[in-house]
Amino acid sequence: MGRRLNHINLLIFLLSFILLRNVSESQIVKDTLRGTVGEELCINFSLLNDTTIIGSSMTFRGKFKLSNPTVFYPENLVKNDKHTIAEATIKRFNDSIYTFSIIMNDIAVSDKFIGFSLCGEALAGSDSICVVYFTDDTLNDYDYDNFKCVIITKSIGTPLPYIRFATLEQNYPNPVPGGISTKWFYRIDKTSEIVFSVIDYLGRETVVEKLNEQPEGINEFSLVPSLFFISGLYWLKMTTNSGSVIKPFIILN
Repeated sequence: MGRRLNHINLLIFLLSFILLRNVSESQIVKDTLRGTVGEELCINFSLLNDTTIIGSSMTFRGKFKLSNPTVFYPENLVKNDKHTIAEATIKRFNDSIYTFSIIMNDIAVSDKFIGFSLCGEALAGSDSICVVYFTDDTLNDYDYDNFKCVIITKSIGTPLPYIRFATLEQNYPNPVPGGISTKWFYRIDKTSEIVFSVIDYLGRETVVEKLNEQPEGINEFSLVPSLFFISGLYWLKMTTNSGSVIKPFIILN
């Protein structure tokens, strides 16, 4: 009897291993993507509808890291099939690390797979290869194995580097006497609304100017520090639709 139970337990373990392996292998449809600079690339997910999906909704969340953020700029999550997206978010912590979450409804028991895509723009900086590492992934709170996708881009008639990130030059003059104008040059590769903020030594942030959509290329921003600012170190924060940049500067009053 004990031997029979051991065989049954072994069979259950093997079946569980096969199921988990099939689930993990069904996560990404393509493990290598190729695209031309400027076009949209989509990492396609195909999740197996098994016992981890209970009811008519699915929540898939996790984290991913870009080995080379100058090659791929993640932008949104889109559906691939008949299911509806109730909520989809991508949160950017820095140029390389993101978290994401997607909730999909209208899932039937008969649906074998549930699909969606992580889409973004193909770029090309100092290199043209980016590995996207997915970690800490869960499906309805069930853990998924880590996996990755390789993105390879090429340029056809597009000047390189082609990077969708803003840059902010150091201001001049610096230090800045109170009541005197100082100027920053900044560069954006995509039309963007821009917010400039000043951060003091206590970390308090004050919005000084909100700009409507600014054209791509090199632009300038001028600021006359108020005489109410005490002398000391400050930071100018520039926020665009592709992230934020911070530069220190000194005010002398």
